[in-house]
Amino acid sequence: YFHWQEPQGRERARRFFAKTLLGRVAFPFYLSRVLSQLRGHGTGRKSIAQVRADLDHNLAAIEALLEGRQYLLGDGPWLCDLAVASQLRYLSLAASTRNALDGATR
Repeated sequence: YFHWQEPQGRERARRFFAKTLLGRVAFPFYLSRVLSQLRGHGTGRKSIAQVRADLDHNLAAIEALLEGRQYLLGDGPWLCDLAVASQLRYLSLAASTRNALDGATR
């Protein structure tokens, strides 16, 4: 959502694709496909404020799960830790969500 639907993210994606002729040709196709998927998942039908509130809620839930420990399920990393870390890393790349993470990707 924050890389394709949200205006800052969409502009950044467009600039990335604009680096090559193939990218410039492919961008409208990918944009249409991703926006269709976002609508299908329900996220694309929400306002930016709603999606941001959902993100804040989910980040708070992750923070609560990690309270007092380094990993989600024990003394070492499990697949769930890697899944959450990769999603947080991806969010940290979007201009509008970078600051919302407040070190969550560390």
